[in-house]
Amino acid sequence: MFGRLAAVDGVCDGATPCAKDSHPSRATIASPTCFIIPVFDTDPFATPCCETGLVKSQARSCQPDEVEYPYSVTMLEAAYRYALTNRAVFLDALFTHVRLSVLALAIGGALSVPLGVYVARRRPLAPQLLGAFSGLRVVPSLAILFLAVPYLGLGFLPALVALVILACPPILINTDAGFRGVDAGVAEAARGMGMDARQVLWRVEVPLAMPVVVAGVRTAAVDVFASATLAAFIGGGGLGDFIYRGFALFEPPIMLVGAIPVAILTLGAEGILAGVQRLLENASRAS
Repeated sequence: MFGRLAAVDGVCDGATPCAKDSHPSRATIASPTCFIIPVFDTDPFATPCCETGLVKSQARSCQPDEVEYPYSVTMLEAAYRYALTNRAVFLDALFTHVRLSVLALAIGGALSVPLGVYVARRRPLAPQLLGAFSGLRVVPSLAILFLAVPYLGLGFLPALVALVILACPPILINTDAGFRGVDAGVAEAARGMGMDARQVLWRVEVPLAMPVVVAGVRTAAVDVFASATLAAFIGGGGLGDFIYRGFALFEPPIMLVGAIPVAILTLGAEGILAGVQRLLENASRAS
């Protein structure tokens, strides 16, 4: 993306005047007031403006009373065409979004599950620790992102740290609930059969607690995949770049290029983890 000069009151920098109604499929803009804007080389809404080759985008470079999209192109079709034209940028943003979310979930799980098991065995510590982590859930995701900026700067790392903080509370709380929910009589019977503490943990408690732990990971996954769009505000990349760009330029199709994949990823993660949780629940009942 780079900047170009758009038309100013219908004239491109002293060159040939722009033809405001040159395209038959475009609605007339009632009162254009054009200005300098950034546009894409492959802007699906841009039309030739002047002999100099500059571009005038009717939807971006003006502040109209009312703008209609071309009648032959629906908003979804325009979003699809934009993503197809900018395929490399879209795939890179998609990969960054998935990598950021999966890494945040993996690190959050690696930190929260052992801590949750520890807290479940140390009942006096549970209220204070769980209360502190529960308090993190009421802090807005965007606030966590901006709090990380003064210490870590801009880019991928502060976004990752903020998403790890966002992922930890539900996993920790559910891990604690899952292990505390294991029937003490079952664990005592396992010890009576000669199992040591490690065997009781891995052979008895973990299988019984896993459905509740996965439910926490499921909640965290929805939060993380959806909130990863905010990484665009601090230069973290991802699909949020399209949402932010479309909002800034008042282009709903560009917003959809980011919003639709985010929704699919979030619902997909929810569906996959719900299936895993169901399988673990059936396995724990069978055992």
